Parts: sequence; structure tokens; C-alpha cells
Amino acid sequence: MHINDLPDEVLSLVIGLVEQPAQPTRGLWEKAHPVLSICRRWRCIALPIVYRELFVWCEESADADCAPSARPVLTTNAGLVADLGVSCMARSLCMTVFYSAGPVSCVERALDLLRSAGTGHAWSSVRKLDLFIHPVSDDALADSHEVASLACAFAALLPGVVDIHLDDHVSDSFTVAMYRSLVDVYARQLRCLKTSYIWDSGTQPLARLAHLEVRFDMIRCRAMPGVSLDGLVSLHLAGAASHRVWHLLAGSNVREAAFDCLERLHVSYIQDQLPLPVDTACSSTPALRLAFPRLRDLEVHNAGDHCPVTTSATLPPAMDTVTLSCTAAALRRFAAGNPPRTKAVRLAVDCEDGTDCAGLFILASRLLQRSQQVLDAGLRIDTDRFVSECRHLDWPQFTRITVVQSATRSGVVAIIHRLPQLAELIVCGLDCGLADAAATQSSPVALPSRQSLRVLALYFCHSNYTTDAALAFLASCVQSLAGLELVRVYQLHSDHIVSLIQSHARAYPHIANVQFDCADMQIKGQARSLVRMVDSS
Repeated sequence: MHINDLPDEVLSLVIGLVEQPAQPTRGLWEKAHPVLSICRRWRCIALPIVYRELFVWCEESADADCAPSARPVLTTNAGLVADLGVSCMARSLCMTVFYSAGPVSCVERALDLLRSAGTGHAWSSVRKLDLFIHPVSDDALADSHEVASLACAFAALLPGVVDIHLDDHVSDSFTVAMYRSLVDVYARQLRCLKTSYIWDSGTQPLARLAHLEVRFDMIRCRAMPGVSLDGLVSLHLAGAASHRVWHLLAGSNVREAAFDCLERLHVSYIQDQLPLPVDTACSSTPALRLAFPRLRDLEVHNAGDHCPVTTSATLPPAMDTVTLSCTAAALRRFAAGNPPRTKAVRLAVDCEDGTDCAGLFILASRLLQRSQQVLDAGLRIDTDRFVSECRHLDWPQFTRITVVQSATRSGVVAIIHRLPQLAELIVCGLDCGLADAAATQSSPVALPSRQSLRVLALYFCHSNYTTDAALAFLASCVQSLAGLELVRVYQLHSDHIVSLIQSHARAYPHIANVQFDCADMQIKGQARSLVRMVDSS
């Protein structure tokens, strides 16, 4: 079939996969996309695809003499927009504004650019506005009436916006005022909001807001407890501290909160022990209960035992997916109740010192058994003592194990034996000394043949280290683990690795495709390529 015989729908999918040469730069783009010059049919199909996302860059130089120099670049690109007639096709507009002393005039210049590119008409097709306002010098103050006027100008020029991303890393007065005014003017129609700022009840209620993402900043976060989250379908809180999540979810005085519409909840915490500024509005963690009767997807990262979602939340009896990255204490609180049945689950547990490994295994098994599919289950623990403490238990379906301090070869062998679905094993401080070698010889345990294990990282312990013992154990691993794709080692010289590969390549052909990586960067690459490199030298 000739490409000209493809239906328009298929051709549009092909054009959509073409990498656009125009990346976000100073202006809307540098030149027209080459696919537009192929033929009239391709041009008609490609125009709304290639230019569905537009980029505007407006910069006010700190040097007044250089400030006008940015305008000819913008004007040229605006002319291209007008010539192509794509202002009515754009679905997303990404605007970046850098200013020094005159923020109002700089934003007005960007709006003038859009007006000229749209030949005087409103950009009615734009649904998403991604705005980044950033000062390049000291904080600039702006009159509140001017800021409100600018926000109204945005609403007049982009009347169809329902999705706003406010990208910011500063708490400059003009930026905060501008963002707040924008949310105010679009309050009645806004469906999705991504921001680092949440305002108090002075802001108009966002009646139609369904998706909210708050990117907390550890130092300059302005989250306030008066935000109403009624009607939300999706809530994403990134980089939050536990007490901020409590107050944002239920306010400072409320003891119970129900989210009847919420279907997706994603919370990622910073470490609660990091220093945070004094926040009198959110200084304590209240005792409250949360209810999520319609929640389908739950994702929590770096949760501790103060996480409201894992400590006192009432979840529905059945959910689609649960992703939980937490401490052993948080898992204990979450699984001690009645965890929901799920279609798929991801679990990552970071154990503290003195964790009851047997109790942890029982809780993890209970949670994983209530899911139809275990997508990923990881355990990070100090030593391999759980091998002896849990030898009489049924082990959970762990796919990733990380031992961060000390382990023995017999412990590693036991882990591989007991976990047939293990895909990644990282062992730091692996003891390959004389004492461990003697213990292994007295009661040797053979490695099972495993196809599931893909990544093996062995960081051998410095104390009582013997190269022969380390090489012997590594050789037994690469012989038995036929599914290996990456082997990362430390404390072994590159010559030893190459010799091991050469001596085992014929008996175990799968070794040729394994990537070997020495942590000290002496050697890195595929086994076959490494041997060729050594032979040629």
C-alpha cells in the first residue's frame, strides 16, 4: 500500500509521532515544520497536530538599552503564526516571562504578541495554559488593579482555558499576585490546576475543579488550610510534609473529612526530619479520620507512621491499584486494619533498625495476597537476618531485595531460593572472608536455576575480604542465574572479571549477553564486547 492510500486518521497518527524540530525557545518556534511542505493534504492534516502546543518566550533584559532587542524575534515568529493561521488550532499554550524592573509591561508585551499572532482574535481553541513568570532581579511590586487587569486580559484572549499549570520556584510578590488573579478569573470554569501555591478562602471557590496538583516547596510553601477540595476527582500532593497533608486534606479544626468524588490520590512526602520553616497555621498534626468511598487508585511514596492515608483513612473494600512506598511502621498501621482488595499492587518497604521481620513478612503477605497481580514488591533492610528469623514462614512475593549493610553468601543463596519471582537483588557489605568460606564449605547450599533474576549487585565487604572467595561466589551466580541482564560488582579487578567471563563463556552461553559493571568504573559493558576488547589489545 502506498502512503498516499492511508486514511487521514492513520496518517495523522504517523505525523503525530514525528519529532518536532522546534523545541521551546525564544519565540513560538523558529521555522515552519518541514512536514507542512510535502503536499496540500499533508499540510491540512499536520497543521493542527504540529502546532497544537505553542511556546512563547518573553524576556525583559535588566539592561534598559537591550530590552527592545527581544521584540523583533517575537514579532517575526508572531508573523509566522499569523501566516499559517494556526492560532485557532492551538490546544496548549506555554508562556515563559522573565522580567527585571517592569513585570507588568513584560507580561503586556507577551499578550500583545499573542494578539498580533492571532490577527486580533481570541485564541478560543486553547484549553491549557502553562505559565512561568520569573524575576531576574529583586522583588518588584505591582499595583493590584494592574495585576487584576492583566488577568482579565488573559481571560479575554484565552477564554476557553480549563487547565492551568503555574510553574514557579520563587515567592516574588508580583508572581504570587498574578497567579492568584489568574485563578480568580478562571475560577468558574477551571477543571485542572497545578501549582506550588494554595490560597485561603479569599480566593473564589473553584466550583468545577476536578484535578489538583500541589508541588510543595520545603522553604516557601504557602499552603493554607482553608482550601476546599469538594468535587475533586484527582489529587496529587508532591513533596509534602505529613502535617501539611493533614491540614490540606481536612483543615485545622475538622476532625472528620469525606471525599465522595475522589478517585485518584497521589501523595509523595519529603523526609519529615528535614528542617522546615515555622508554620503557625500548620504547626501540629490533628487527630482526624478521612474517608475515600470512591477511591480507585492510591499512590503514596516515602510514607511514615504519621501519614494520614496509611494511618486513619477509610478506603473502599475494592480498588484498582495501590502503590505504597513506606516504612515498616507505616505498613504495620496500613495492613493492621482491613486493607482493600486490589487488581494490582506495588509495595516498597524501607525497614528501620530493630524491625520485627517475621511480623513484617506476615503483614506484607496479607497485603499482597489481597491483590490479583503483584506488579512490584521491594524490601530494603539493614542485614539478611530476616533469612533466619523468617525461615519457617511463607515469604511474600518480593521482586526486589536490598540489603544495605551486611550479608553472608548463605543468606544470599537462601534469598534466591525462597523468592522465585525475584528480579533485582542488591547486596551491600557481602562477607566473602575466610570465616564465611569455611561455613559455606561445611554446609554448602547450591544456587537454584533462576530465570527471573535480571539485576544482581554485589558490593563485597572490605573486612576479611578474599578475592578467590568473591570470584567463586560470583561465578556460581552467573552460572546458575540464566536470566541475568546486569551484574554490578565492587572490590573485584577488571582482569578478574574478564578471566571469569572467558573461562565460563563456552559452558554458559547466556553470559555473553550479560552487562558487567564494576562500581569503581574499571570495566563496564557487555561480556562479549569486553572479551573482544581484551583479545584485540
